[in-house]
Amino acid sequence: MLTVAKPHLEAVVVVEGRRDAARVREAAEVDVFVLGGDALTPEKIAALRRLARVRDVVVLTDPDRVGEKLRRALDRMVPGLLHAYLPPEAAKKNGRYGVEHARPEAIRAALGHLRKAERKGPPALSWQAYVDLGLAFHPEASFRRARVAARLGIGTAGAKAFYERLNLFCIPEAAVRAALGSDAREGGPPSGAGGPEGKEADRR
Repeated sequence: MLTVAKPHLEAVVVVEGRRDAARVREAAEVDVFVLGGDALTPEKIAALRRLARVRDVVVLTDPDRVGEKLRRALDRMVPGLLHAYLPPEAAKKNGRYGVEHARPEAIRAALGHLRKAERKGPPALSWQAYVDLGLAFHPEASFRRARVAARLGIGTAGAKAFYERLNLFCIPEAAVRAALGSDAREGGPPSGAGGPEGKEADRR
């Protein structure tokens, strides 16, 4: 049987639990920091801040609401973090989502598309352009966001959260349009239906 050599990563990967850590170590030779749950204690944050000063630190949380909440909290409290995302369908088992359910190749793919949050300057993508590309207020908005997420390696989300994520990583309209491919020519309505805080944006 042909085995795939595990790549070596210099970065430290942050995961939620020990089973997640075991799965990541199956995919790559890498040091892992286990949060041990969703409670971010001052001790954990202090340890991650020290770690981030000397090594790259990659956040790989579960592709669910709890994992996304953890990711946002970590990014606020620990400067300089990198982010890796697993597509929800690659980490699902029996209706539950988790890094522990992902195959090694899916984890390697996620670790091969690292992003760093940037917060300076105006939004790289306007809400109007986002709507025009059919990523909100469109019958296939969820499908379109999933396509962009997969091609850019940033994980999918609801309309408002995905818009914020694109701008968090300073991804410009041209890159989003390229990720959509031919679908970019069949976007949303010609004029914006409200701002990103609209309720409809969260539903689709």
